[in-house]
Amino acid sequence: MKRNLLFNQATALGKRLAMVLTMLFTLGVGSMLGAEVTFTTAAYNGKGGDSGTGGSATSTSSGVTITSTKAYYTSAHIREYSGGTITVSSSNNITKIVFTSTASGTSSNGPGKISLNSGGGSYSYSGTAGTWTGSSTSIKFDCDAQFRWTKIVVTTKDADPYTVTFHTTATKEEEIEEASAGAGVTPPTMEKECGDWTFQGWSESSSNSEDSTTPLSLVTLTSGKYYPTKDIDLYPVYTKSEGGVGTVTWDKISTAPTDWSGEYLIVNSNYAMTSDFNSGTSGEFKGAQVTISNNQVTSSPTDKMIWIVEKNGSNAQYSFKNKSTGTYAKITGTSSTNAALSSSVIWFTISSSSTSGVWKINSVDYNARCFSYYSSNKTFRTYANSSNTTGSLYKKNGSSSTTYYYSYPQCTAEPTVFVIPKCGG
Repeated sequence: MKRNLLFNQATALGKRLAMVLTMLFTLGVGSMLGAEVTFTTAAYNGKGGDSGTGGSATSTSSGVTITSTKAYYTSAHIREYSGGTITVSSSNNITKIVFTSTASGTSSNGPGKISLNSGGGSYSYSGTAGTWTGSSTSIKFDCDAQFRWTKIVVTTKDADPYTVTFHTTATKEEEIEEASAGAGVTPPTMEKECGDWTFQGWSESSSNSEDSTTPLSLVTLTSGKYYPTKDIDLYPVYTKSEGGVGTVTWDKISTAPTDWSGEYLIVNSNYAMTSDFNSGTSGEFKGAQVTISNNQVTSSPTDKMIWIVEKNGSNAQYSFKNKSTGTYAKITGTSSTNAALSSSVIWFTISSSSTSGVWKINSVDYNARCFSYYSSNKTFRTYANSSNTTGSLYKKNGSSSTTYYYSYPQCTAEPTVFVIPKCGG
C-alpha cells in the first residue's frame, strides 16, 4: 500500500482540509530498456484463410499481439492479401516494428506494399526490410497489394508511469494501493449529496464559483475505475438545478423534423445509450434502463444518457455530443465494436427505417455503419445499417432549469472535533 497525501488548507467561511490523493499508475511489464519479440511464419500455422483470399489470423507472444484480416500461411512466408490489414498491439509502448519480406522495396510482395493506417509514428522501407518507429500501443497497416513476410520483430518498453491527483474535500486519511500492469485507479468516495448539490463525477477542470453555469466535462470511468493516458489532476464535480418553467418531457419522434437539433435519448428495448463503455475506453456503449409510457420516457435520465444533437450548417448531418462528457459519439471502423468518443466533432446522418418511429444513426466516415442495440450485453454496437437500426429517439421538450457547476460545496454535516490534551499537567 502506498500513501501520497497532501493536505491543503482553504479559507472560505472557515477552514477546510482538502486531501490530495496522488496515485502512480504504471503500465506494462518487462525491461525499461526495451524487449524484442520475434514472430516467424510459425505464428500463423493453422490460421488464416485460403490461398488467394486469406482470412483472419492472430498470434500473441510475450504480451505482443499481431492480427491480420486477410492472411494465408505457408511455412516459407505469410501472404497478406490486398485490402487486408495488419495490426500490432501491446499493453506496453511499441517503439519499433521491423518486417522482413521475401522481396525488396516496391517490387511484387515487398515491404513497399503496405502503408501506415493508424498509430502515429512513421513507416519506411529499404531492401527487404519495412520499419516502423514511434511510440504507441497499437499500430495498424494497410495492405495496398499482396505483401509477404517471413519475420516480424517488435520492440517494446514499459509505459511511463502516470500520476493521477484527485483534489477532494475529504478530511479523513485514506490508503491508496499502487495500480500496475493495466489495472485502473479507483477514485476516492465523495459525498453523493451535499446540501442542494449532487456529486456527478470527476473532471480535468474545476469550478470555484457557486454561480458558474459552464459545464464541466466528466472523465469516463470503466467499472468504477479511471484509466489514465497522461499525468492528470482531477476535480470533483457537483451540480444543482434551479428555475425552469413548465414540465420537461422526453417525447418519441415518429416523423422526421426539418432540423433534428436538440437534446435526445437514444433508446432501444427500454435501454438508453450512454457514454459509458462495456469494457475499456471504446468498443460498445452501455445501455441504461429507462421507463417508457405513452410514447414518453417517464424516468429521469442522467446526463450520461443525454445526447446533444447539433446540425452541420446547411448539410443534413448532425453531431451527437454527450451531456456528461462533452465529447462526441464516433464510429471508428467496420467491426461490431467500433463505438468511441472523440474530443473533435464527428458527423452522422439520421435516416428512417421500415418501422415507424425507429431510426438509424449512420456514420458519415463509415457510411454503411450505424449504432445498433445488442440485446445480449444490453449495449449499443456498430453494425451494418443495411440490416440494422439504432432505435427510437426521444426529444426533450419544455423549459429547462439552470444547472450550476461547483467543485467544493459546503456540505451540511456534523463538524469533526479534535480534542488536544494540555501539556505539562
